[in-house]
Amino acid sequence: MSIASAPTEHTIREYLTGTEYTRHPGDRTLLPRELLSNDQSRCRVLNARLTNDCLEIEIEGAPPTWFGRALDQMTRFLQLPENWDSYGANAIDPRCVVESLRLVLDIIRPNTPAPSFVPTRSGGIQFEWHEHGIDLEVEVEAPSSCSVYFLNNHTKEEVELGLSYDLSRLIEFIDAISPARPRAGSSG
Repeated sequence: MSIASAPTEHTIREYLTGTEYTRHPGDRTLLPRELLSNDQSRCRVLNARLTNDCLEIEIEGAPPTWFGRALDQMTRFLQLPENWDSYGANAIDPRCVVESLRLVLDIIRPNTPAPSFVPTRSGGIQFEWHEHGIDLEVEVEAPSSCSVYFLNNHTKEEVELGLSYDLSRLIEFIDAISPARPRAGSSG
């Protein structure tokens, strides 16, 4: 059994700048076509790279106000060595960082609260919300492997599922934690 060392800046940059992480028109999308909107304010990750210990993300659209803090956290996560938790945790996979940022930007609404991001022992990233009596946790275990845990403490509905390219169920959960936006012309 060999123990892999923490990824070097070179390998991280290679992962983050590969063509797999550059979005061009016609590339696969994480959202089913019928869920995509023409909303120009929607933000998307176009490209990502690590330079001088700084995670740089090229995006399209206006990012949420919390996005800069999330990038700072992800940069710190990428610096975690093997065994960062002293219980044998893997170093964070840079592809999971990029995929988690892509996924969260694809599913949030303008009124969705900021998620908390945490590194996982397996080298992935988890982002989560605990809002309005609802727990929603999304773990990016590998670039193409995600899982979702949803618990509505009011109704006791509990759902665990593996995530594929159909994000419609996850979007239902996001709607549950996002406060309703006031209608145009309404007061209060």
